[in-house]
Amino acid sequence: EWSEDKLEEFASHDSNGDGLLTAAEVLAAKATVAGSYQNNTAEVLPPRKTIVSEIVVDDDFVIGDLNVQLSITHTNAGSLDAYLTGPDGRRIELFTEVGGSGDHFDETIFDDQSETPVTKARPPFKGSFLPEGVLKKQPSLSQFNGTSVKGVWQLVVRGTRSDRFGMLHNWALLVEPQE
Repeated sequence: EWSEDKLEEFASHDSNGDGLLTAAEVLAAKATVAGSYQNNTAEVLPPRKTIVSEIVVDDDFVIGDLNVQLSITHTNAGSLDAYLTGPDGRRIELFTEVGGSGDHFDETIFDDQSETPVTKARPPFKGSFLPEGVLKKQPSLSQFNGTSVKGVWQLVVRGTRSDRFGMLHNWALLVEPQE
């Protein structure tokens, strides 16, 4: 059944108004949709060990803005480091040993446009923060703008000094297409 909403959506994709969707019109429509790609497989963060969690993105569109969201339970956030590695092998520093002996990253978003540096915040980290790499004048998430989202993305989390266990609950790539 064609609802009014479905008819409007179809018409918005039918750029030449001929009542048919061509492959080019479908691809153009797909490129205007923002993407959220998640890994919801929880992983234990052992003391003084490194874990690598992956998200495989099959979609192929050009990134306009990329943010990373993650949730980690750990009673000593200051003993953790986290990096994002893109499909092309570029590594971006999200944070290293921030938050002292405070607890947790609660749906924390790393965003190059955030106003709050993660190094100036305190756990539980909830909200949006500048990745630490930005503050050190290193490449950051905006380095992926203009590249394809397609490929294998890796979140690398390392326990540096603590003898405590933690848990990576989930993480996600929040992607806006380039206009």
